[in-house]
Amino acid sequence: MQQRIDRLESLVKSLMLQNQQPKPPEDCNNSNKHHDVENFDAETRNGGVEVTSPTSTGETVFDGSHSVYKASDNWSNVFREVSELKRFWNQSQDELSEKETQQTLSYYVDGSAFLSGRKDAVNKTDLSAALPPRSEVDSLIRQYFDHKNFAIPTAPVVYQQNFMQQYEEHWNNPSDTSVMWIGLLFSILAVTMLSYHLAGNEPPEYKGSSRVLYEQYRMRTAQCLMKGDIAKCLPYTLETLLLNTTAELARHDDNSRGLWMMTGVVIRAAINMGYHRDPSQIASISVMQAEYRRRIWLGIVGKDCIASFLAGFPSMMPRVYADTLEPRNLYDWELTPDTTELPESRPLTEWTPVTYLIAKGRLLNVLAGISDLNNELLSTDYDKVVELDDQLRETYQQLPPNMLGVVIDSESQSKAASELSAVQMKFLYHRAMCALHRRYVNRGRLEARFKLSRDRCVSSALELLAQQELFHRFALIPGSLFVWYNLSHARHDFILAGMILSLELDHQRRCPAVDGPPNFNVLKKALTRSCAIWNEVRNSSSDAKRTYQTLSDMLLTFEVVNSTPKPSSVGGSELYAQSGCLTEEKLPEPQNWEFSNDMDIDWAGWDSFIEGIDFEGAYEEGLGGP
Repeated sequence: MQQRIDRLESLVKSLMLQNQQPKPPEDCNNSNKHHDVENFDAETRNGGVEVTSPTSTGETVFDGSHSVYKASDNWSNVFREVSELKRFWNQSQDELSEKETQQTLSYYVDGSAFLSGRKDAVNKTDLSAALPPRSEVDSLIRQYFDHKNFAIPTAPVVYQQNFMQQYEEHWNNPSDTSVMWIGLLFSILAVTMLSYHLAGNEPPEYKGSSRVLYEQYRMRTAQCLMKGDIAKCLPYTLETLLLNTTAELARHDDNSRGLWMMTGVVIRAAINMGYHRDPSQIASISVMQAEYRRRIWLGIVGKDCIASFLAGFPSMMPRVYADTLEPRNLYDWELTPDTTELPESRPLTEWTPVTYLIAKGRLLNVLAGISDLNNELLSTDYDKVVELDDQLRETYQQLPPNMLGVVIDSESQSKAASELSAVQMKFLYHRAMCALHRRYVNRGRLEARFKLSRDRCVSSALELLAQQELFHRFALIPGSLFVWYNLSHARHDFILAGMILSLELDHQRRCPAVDGPPNFNVLKKALTRSCAIWNEVRNSSSDAKRTYQTLSDMLLTFEVVNSTPKPSSVGGSELYAQSGCLTEEKLPEPQNWEFSNDMDIDWAGWDSFIEGIDFEGAYEEGLGGP
């Protein structure tokens, strides 16, 4: 006790001396430090370039189970010593149980009431008892680790061999299992049950019940996270959070803002555990553990980018200093607890469980920059838009050939994960193009300087609607790997694409001399097909129903007078559906056309919404107005 008091006194004196010392003169090179750090951050996030880490501002403490990031300031040492004194005193008074005294790092990462919640609402015994019988769990676990045929893309963050060892230990002695590991198990069960529900290929024993079981396991995962306290840096915290976020993405409440807030919590939990610093700096961590930490960090960053894009808010990552390297493209069997040297990364042309995570992470890195640019309060320099356009196209073109140019038709549909990833990469690329250029589409019709934005937006919107047709057709096939299209958030990008083409049609209608391609007929045909698809899925979510009503009303204004149905007492969307206009028709050439009226559609208002920063929010408000 006396030694600890002396240590604390020495630390306090050291702090006092530091405060009394004058500040050293500023180095003429200091002005460049911020720029260097920004360059370093950009390089490490884009492609995982191995560079020398700048001077550390802290360290990650890893004792074999706990992982905690500790800033390098003496005050943290003072608080640590105070906590040690309290722990030592309580230990001597027999006020702590033996199990609590072994948690050597939890003293300075105590969770807040908000994160911890009411722990008396559920106990570990109840959570363990909520698990299904082992025979059922065995089957679901096998399905989850079948990476080639699993219907939902998930980051390969769970080391199967280690997990299965702990899985056996759990069934042998459930009372010794940590609540966070139980949460990880529930999260795996939730995602697996969700894959059955979305794919429409439920096994007979889960016929009609997979959706209910998914919701139940998702709730149990959340209870385990609350009970285990995500701020205490316990093992499996981030793996559980990451899989739980994947399950949250599948909810049908269209709550993109809630998902954005949730990913913010996950990012902070990861920083609290030091995942934002490359694990090569931690001497006590194994090669295998280090590589899985890189996978987890990249998976979390990807979720943050997607959630930020959906909500129309900036991502957290540009505001977080991170030097974690990109994981290597390796098979899981190449990483074992005995691995002493990390194997060389395989080329992305060779498909491994982590290939998709790496490739998608590179595109999402650019998407995060686009979200931040669209959220700038000041007027954006168009040169930045062109710069991001170049970066986006270069990143996409550098993807391996097996992720580009894959053609999938109804006769040769494949379940290969590489083909599914190729379609998703194309989808991600075009949604990013629309998000980057949508604010300049209208100006691109008037000024030659911004014509690039108009061309990019219209062509990418056409590609997105073509993919909508592809996804919709294959998503109806039981067992198809395109089931992720059924998620409500996956359809949001088709809303933006439809609005872009609607406004382009209106412009070409008002200015027939406008230079194409694409011409009026091509645009209207694509929009008509899209509207027919929205009609089929209009009962899937509130957004789908509103989108169908809006697009059908807009399309009705583009009908030639001679072919426009007579006025009816029904609403615009019903009139359009009844008229048979939702089928492919051969349109006359756009010469001397006379169109129906605009049905009080405020086209200028929609133009301003497309150019708005928060398109999703503007879209929801706009449905009640224009």
